[in-house]
Amino acid sequence: MNVYTTDSIRNVVLLGHGGCGKTSLVEAMAYVSGLTGRLGKVSDGTTISDYDKEEIKRKFSINTSVVPLIWKDTKINLLDTPGYFDFVGEAEEAVAAADAAIIVVSGKAGVENRTLDFTFPVKLSKIRTFVCASRPLKGAKKLLHRT
Repeated sequence: MNVYTTDSIRNVVLLGHGGCGKTSLVEAMAYVSGLTGRLGKVSDGTTISDYDKEEIKRKFSINTSVVPLIWKDTKINLLDTPGYFDFVGEAEEAVAAADAAIIVVSGKAGVENRTLDFTFPVKLSKIRTFVCASRPLKGAKKLLHRT
């Protein structure tokens, strides 16, 4: 097992409205990094970050889970947070521990209420922030042909 110093460890929090694709993005990142040999699905209850019986039953995250993966010489701890308001404390605590944030937006639903709520704690913490669309934008093909 490798030992990583603090300068080669990054904590990255994933934030967004419930059902926007945060857990699926974590699954894809884990697969691409070689952490897993398969892509789990929320609908099947086979994701590595939603392992609690209640999360599997409800098909959404209730707790923040940490998924450690290695990319080149850096250990990245992905903090997969719940997106529903009932569990807002989980997300706020994860932001406090993070070096960077990925705000996940559903390309199908667009920016939703909870998505906007997450911008405030991220802004206060002054961490680097990225925005990621989890699904192709509806009508993107038409949009591309217009430009």
